[in-house]
Amino acid sequence: MKPQFTLKRSSIVSIALKWIGGLWALSLVLSLPVHAQSISRDDQDAFIRERLIESILLMDRHFRIQETGQYLDYVRIGKDDHSHVPSSIAATGVGMVSLALGDALGVIDNAEAKAIKTLRNLLNRDRESGFTVDRSPSGWYPHFIDARTGKTRKASEGKYSTIDTALLAAGTAIAARYFSAKSFSSGKGESRVFTLAGRLVGGVRWSKSIHNVERGLIHLIFKGREETKLRNVFANPFDEYAILPCIAMRGEQMAGRIGPAHKLFRRHYSDAKNLPMRDINGVSVISKPSGNFIAHFTHLFAFYYCNSFANQRAYRDELRQLASADRAHFVAAGNGTFPPTVWGLGAGSEIRFESEEVQSTRIKSIGYGVNHLEKNPHHTGSPSIMAGFAPLFRYGQKGDPIPDLMALWRNNMCRYDHKDIGFLWRCSARNANLKVQKVEAVDFSTYLLGLAGRDNAFGLAFFRHFNL
Repeated sequence: MKPQFTLKRSSIVSIALKWIGGLWALSLVLSLPVHAQSISRDDQDAFIRERLIESILLMDRHFRIQETGQYLDYVRIGKDDHSHVPSSIAATGVGMVSLALGDALGVIDNAEAKAIKTLRNLLNRDRESGFTVDRSPSGWYPHFIDARTGKTRKASEGKYSTIDTALLAAGTAIAARYFSAKSFSSGKGESRVFTLAGRLVGGVRWSKSIHNVERGLIHLIFKGREETKLRNVFANPFDEYAILPCIAMRGEQMAGRIGPAHKLFRRHYSDAKNLPMRDINGVSVISKPSGNFIAHFTHLFAFYYCNSFANQRAYRDELRQLASADRAHFVAAGNGTFPPTVWGLGAGSEIRFESEEVQSTRIKSIGYGVNHLEKNPHHTGSPSIMAGFAPLFRYGQKGDPIPDLMALWRNNMCRYDHKDIGFLWRCSARNANLKVQKVEAVDFSTYLLGLAGRDNAFGLAFFRHFNL
C-alpha cells in the first residue's frame, strides 16, 4: 500500500523555530523561488514529498534489521532474502538520519525508540539482542559487520575504517540533535538518543586520523588492536575524508582547545576558493591535488554533514559549477543522443556493456562502479547525485534537477520498485530502462538528503542546525 500523506508542515518546523528563533523562517523567505514555466510549485512539492517519504520507508522497512537496529550495506532489488548481506556502519549513519526525518513527517512509528536500539547495540549495551561489535581502543569501528550479531565480516577483519566511522557519527549527530530538540521542546529534557550518541561520537579519538597537518593527509584505516598505521595509504584534500577533520574540529571546540584538526581544516578546507581546482570544458571544478576528478558524492557528503562547508557561499557556488559540469559531461559523451534528464556522477551498481561505444547496449555484466568527470565508460547516471544537488537551486531556476527527476519518474526511466516502494536509482544514459540488481545505502543517501533539503518541512536549515 502506498503511504498516505499531506503537504502540511510537520512538527519539525515548530520545534526548530523554538530553537533557531527566526532563522528558520528567514531562510524559507530568502529561498522563495521564481515561478516555473511548465511545472506548478504544488506539483513539484508533492513529487518531492512523495519521493522523500518513499526513501525514508525504504530505509526503515528494507535496509533496517529491526532486531538490532543496524542497516544493511545494500538491498537486492525485488528479493526477500538478505540474510547474508552485511551491515555497513556508514549505512547505519544514513539510517539514523532517516529516523529523524521519518519522525518529523510522522511516517515512522517509534522512531526515537528505534534510534535508541541502534545506538545501544553499537555501544554493546543491549544484552538481550545477542549483538556485540568490535571497536578499537581509539573508538573506530570496522566497516562491515554482521547486522544481527555484530561480528566483523571477513572483508573488514582486522581493519578499522576512519571514514565509515565518521559517516556513522555524522548521521548519528543529526539524529541526536533532532531528537534532543524535540524532547526539550516538549518539556521532557534531554533525549536518551542524545546521551547515547554522545558516547558514540565522543568515544572516538578523531584527531588520531590526521597523519600530516601541513600536507592534509588523513589515515584511511588502522589495522589490529594496536591500530597500526598503514604506510603511504592516505587521503588528501579534496576527498570524502574531509568530514574527519570537520568532526575532529568540533571535538576540539567542545574540549575548549585548538588542535591539529583545526589547523588542518583551516589550512586545507576553510576557504573553498583555495580548494584544488581543475578546468574542464571551460568550467573550474573541485578536484584533487593530483588533478584527478572525484565522484560527486564526495562533495555532497561534506555539504550535508559539515556546517563549515555548507555555510560557505563559495562552496555552494562550486557545487553548482559541479552540477553544470556533470550535465555537460553527459551531453558531450552522448553527442546529443542521451536523454537530457539522465546525469549524475556518483557510485553504486551499474550496467557494464561489452563496448564503450555509446550505441552499444549489449550487457557484459552488472557490478559496482565509481564514476567521475573522466571515468564513466558505461555512461551511468545517478538520480541520487541529481537529487543531492537539488537544494542548491530554487524552484524555476535554470539547472534545477527536480524537473529532471520528475521527468525520469513520469517516463519510467531509472525507476525501480522494491516490494511496495518506488524510487529513482542508477541507470545508463544509453538505455535508461535497463535495471541494476542492488541499491547501496550509502550511495543512495544523497537522494534522501537532497530531497529533504528541498522539502518544505526541512530545507537546508534542518542540516545547518542539526549537523556538525
